[in-house]
Amino acid sequence: MLWAVAVGFGLRLLRAGAVLAWGGASARLGVWIAIYLVVCLQMMTTLRPIVGMAPGFFPTEKMFFLAHWAQVLTGR
Repeated sequence: MLWAVAVGFGLRLLRAGAVLAWGGASARLGVWIAIYLVVCLQMMTTLRPIVGMAPGFFPTEKMFFLAHWAQVLTGR
Protein backbone atom coordinates (compact mmCIF):
# COMPACT_ATOMS: atom_id res chain seq x y z
CA MET A 1 0.00 0.00 0.00
CA LEU A 2 2.80 2.41 0.88
CA TRP A 3 4.61 1.49 -2.33
CA ALA A 4 1.54 2.38 -4.40
CA VAL A 5 1.18 5.76 -2.69
CA ALA A 6 4.89 6.55 -3.14
CA VAL A 7 4.82 5.55 -6.82
CA GLY A 8 1.69 7.64 -7.36
CA PHE A 9 3.34 10.74 -5.92
CA GLY A 10 6.55 10.09 -7.85
CA LEU A 11 4.76 9.65 -11.18
CA ARG A 12 2.73 12.80 -10.56
CA LEU A 13 5.96 14.69 -9.91
CA LEU A 14 7.55 13.30 -13.10
CA ARG A 15 4.56 14.30 -15.20
CA ALA A 16 4.51 17.80 -13.70
CA GLY A 17 8.22 18.14 -14.42
CA ALA A 18 7.69 16.98 -18.01
CA VAL A 19 4.99 19.59 -18.49
CA LEU A 20 7.31 22.32 -17.21
CA ALA A 21 10.34 21.12 -19.17
CA TRP A 22 8.82 20.05 -22.48
CA GLY A 23 5.30 21.45 -22.46
CA GLY A 24 3.68 18.06 -21.94
CA ALA A 25 4.28 14.43 -21.04
CA SER A 26 5.88 12.62 -23.95
CA ALA A 27 5.33 9.06 -25.13
CA ARG A 28 8.88 8.22 -24.00
CA LEU A 29 7.92 9.09 -20.43
CA GLY A 30 4.91 6.78 -20.66
CA VAL A 31 7.07 3.92 -21.92
CA TRP A 32 9.60 4.54 -19.15
CA ILE A 33 6.82 4.48 -16.52
CA ALA A 34 5.46 1.19 -17.89
CA ILE A 35 8.93 -0.40 -17.81
CA TYR A 36 9.45 0.90 -14.26
CA LEU A 37 6.19 -0.66 -13.04
CA VAL A 38 6.96 -4.03 -14.67
CA VAL A 39 10.42 -4.08 -13.08
CA CYS A 40 8.91 -3.20 -9.69
CA LEU A 41 6.52 -6.16 -9.92
CA GLN A 42 9.38 -8.41 -11.00
CA MET A 43 11.57 -7.31 -8.08
CA MET A 44 8.74 -7.84 -5.60
CA THR A 45 8.49 -11.41 -6.84
CA THR A 46 12.24 -11.91 -6.63
CA LEU A 47 12.49 -10.41 -3.14
CA ARG A 48 9.39 -12.05 -1.68
CA PRO A 49 11.36 -13.98 0.98
CA ILE A 50 12.66 -10.65 2.27
CA VAL A 51 9.51 -8.55 1.78
CA GLY A 52 6.80 -11.13 2.49
CA MET A 53 6.23 -14.65 3.73
CA ALA A 54 8.23 -17.57 2.34
CA PRO A 55 9.20 -20.97 3.77
CA GLY A 56 12.92 -20.36 3.20
CA PHE A 57 15.32 -17.58 2.29
CA PHE A 58 15.51 -18.53 -1.39
CA PRO A 59 12.36 -19.71 -3.20
CA THR A 60 12.73 -23.32 -4.34
CA GLU A 61 10.25 -23.07 -7.20
CA LYS A 62 11.09 -21.01 -10.23
CA MET A 63 8.09 -19.16 -11.55
CA PHE A 64 7.68 -16.34 -14.06
CA PHE A 65 6.71 -13.24 -12.12
CA LEU A 66 3.39 -12.75 -13.92
CA ALA A 67 2.45 -16.37 -13.13
CA HIS A 68 3.35 -15.75 -9.48
CA TRP A 69 1.22 -12.60 -9.32
CA ALA A 70 -1.70 -14.40 -10.99
CA GLN A 71 -1.39 -17.16 -8.37
CA VAL A 72 -1.30 -14.64 -5.52
CA LEU A 73 -4.28 -12.67 -6.81
CA THR A 74 -6.45 -15.77 -7.36
CA GLY A 75 -5.57 -17.10 -3.90
CA ARG A 76 -4.24 -20.49 -4.96
